[in-house]
Amino acid sequence: MFSLSSSAPPLFGDRLGAFEADLRRLLAEASPEGRFAERMGPPDLIVWRP
Repeated sequence: MFSLSSSAPPLFGDRLGAFEADLRRLLAEASPEGRFAERMGPPDLIVWRP
């Protein structure tokens, strides 16, 4: 989660610890075993022309 530009650690300032605690709590509720899978979609190709 912290690797997304919208949730980079410096953006949280002094609220970083609270965000991480909330995130860990939500993840633990979603999967008590701590196992998750990520589905990746097809890559997008964007071509710019002058």
